[in-house]
Amino acid sequence: MSKIEEMIKRLCPNGVERVPVWRYTAWDKKFNAVDKSMQKSINKYKYLLAKDLEEIKDNSGDIRILYTTEEIAYTTEEKAGNYISEGEVIAIPWGGTPSVKYYKGRFITGDNRIATSTDAEKLSNKYLYYVLLDNMKTISKFYRGAGIKHPSMYSILTLEIPIPPLTIQREIVSVLDSFTTLIDKMKQEVELRKKQMEYYREKLLSFDEEIRKLSFGKDFTLKARIGWQGLTKKEYLPDGEYKLITGTDFTTNNTIDFDHCVYVSKERYEQDPYIQIKEDDVLITKDGTLGKIAYISELPMPATLNGGVFVVRGKTGEVTQRFLKHYLISNNFKNWIEQNHTAGSIMHLTQKLLEKFNIPVPSPSTQEDIVSTLDAFEQYISKLERLITLREKQYAYYREKLLTFE
Repeated sequence: MSKIEEMIKRLCPNGVERVPVWRYTAWDKKFNAVDKSMQKSINKYKYLLAKDLEEIKDNSGDIRILYTTEEIAYTTEEKAGNYISEGEVIAIPWGGTPSVKYYKGRFITGDNRIATSTDAEKLSNKYLYYVLLDNMKTISKFYRGAGIKHPSMYSILTLEIPIPPLTIQREIVSVLDSFTTLIDKMKQEVELRKKQMEYYREKLLSFDEEIRKLSFGKDFTLKARIGWQGLTKKEYLPDGEYKLITGTDFTTNNTIDFDHCVYVSKERYEQDPYIQIKEDDVLITKDGTLGKIAYISELPMPATLNGGVFVVRGKTGEVTQRFLKHYLISNNFKNWIEQNHTAGSIMHLTQKLLEKFNIPVPSPSTQEDIVSTLDAFEQYISKLERLITLREKQYAYYREKLLTFE
């Protein structure tokens, strides 16, 4: 039996009391649909519109900006002016995507609904945060509306939550904080390593003008599904044996999210053998958010392309596909796209235009050294991200287990 289970058995022999949220909380305003008996006190705060928050954002400061989104940012005391509040609070957005945030200290806020405990001996603010977080699926159902959804505050205030003795609340908070602290540190490590990788990528892939270059038009083969082969969404299948890669399947890690891909028929897959994807292929988006890169290190099942993606393969063998991937991820290619893409309401990267792009060709040993260095960064970052996913699953499991009290 865990320490917390032993405490519950000893301190709550008849079970853990459950009370509505309003019993021990004060909010930032009076809600029309809520009886006065549920809101005996109000804590008012000054609010700023989203555009005003953006104007004063300054991460050199230590005044937290409580957005209605998940963004974390700060401002300075000077820029915040008389909009500064201070306290230990829980905030949920008044409109938009449901979420819950905890903060203790000085802050300014957007259009959030803000709660705090009215009895520190009965309800810990941090414990309340974890309880509401564990009830997000239920709270999300309280957000309604045709356009921007708003919460039913009556539903939130009457939501019943478990209130064990404060000693148990503190122990639960301690356990969950240990998870979130570890996860936050791991995420910080990932961001640091990504910045290092970006620095070394730009440094390693900056070459003298004299270095020999190969042309995408002459020395590489570019291919995408041509117009008459175009696929309509009616041809997308929810299941099957052949994946269809579109521009929306590209991840921020320069891979393809194959779980997100739709499927196509065997006939459509076999229509053009060249765009049947292989391991070691490099893909480039050509419409919308153009110039995104993906490298196919593993292919879980047969896949083909829609009309918004190029596959690029070298013909000469002088440039490895992995070197090509890293070079295209670098600012060299991004800057070239910015200067050369077609104009219009939707930007395009045409094959005729892409054929004009030239890539520098260092010696095979130099290519190998560059690829080895950058791959090592990617592998380390990927390992950290997998560990983060594992820890987040463990955290969610223990949060639910600790806050169920059954």
